[in-house]
Amino acid sequence: MKMNFVRLACLGGLLSMTCTSQATLSYNDDVTPGVIFGSGNANGGWTIDTNSSIGLELALRAKVRFPTPQNQFNLSSNNVYTFQSGAASGSSSWITSETPNWNFEYSINTDLTGSGGAKLDDYFYVLQLDFNPAGGAIAGPKFDPIRPLSHPLDGFTVDNSYGDNSTTSATDTVGDFATTPALAAANNVTQNSQSYEFWNNVSSFDPTVNGTYELSLTAFTSIGEIVGQTSIIVATVPEASPVLIGSLMTAGFGLVYRRRSESTEG
Repeated sequence: MKMNFVRLACLGGLLSMTCTSQATLSYNDDVTPGVIFGSGNANGGWTIDTNSSIGLELALRAKVRFPTPQNQFNLSSNNVYTFQSGAASGSSSWITSETPNWNFEYSINTDLTGSGGAKLDDYFYVLQLDFNPAGGAIAGPKFDPIRPLSHPLDGFTVDNSYGDNSTTSATDTVGDFATTPALAAANNVTQNSQSYEFWNNVSSFDPTVNGTYELSLTAFTSIGEIVGQTSIIVATVPEASPVLIGSLMTAGFGLVYRRRSESTEG
């Protein structure tokens, strides 16, 4: 079910910047032009911030990755995604004891109508990860997904998929450390799917711990105006118990409200 809310484009205190314009938040929604990374990845389940005044769409979601990749988002309510805690198992060669059962995914489109002409590198971005299961202050790495040098991982391969509003998963271009700047300058769409395990050399993450984690994606101009922000909560539980899911979902909403209330106080 799709739900829409209108609110200021600035939601939280991630950055000390000016909030501008209005944007629309939608839940369990589809991104434009569809999912262009990998194969077999369905659209849907996204938490989306759309700034129609400039044609900007920012989206986040989480989904089951192990032991078998699935188009299962476990969206319990609005922007809360619930998964079983525990280390992943499966056939992927890169799995370690620090790999969770779920991945997070992001999508950026800077020209929704195809008529505005904005490219990805016309804006700056911060993707903030949260490694603190107990709530409270967000603790984790943050980076700009289209600017490789912003990554806290030395030599991290930025293998985003790039394209425009006509691109599909069969026609996308996958970037790397060297080609990403040119791809960001030529395209208006980028997407990727990543695991928290990729970041464990800069922030410790234990997939066996139950908790709530807030992820946010923010876009802003070169003069510091925030033009969009979306965020999701990933709740990890020992099993798919309705009681546990309900309690963590409530905790997740309280966490977002508290953090954002604190960000508006002096």
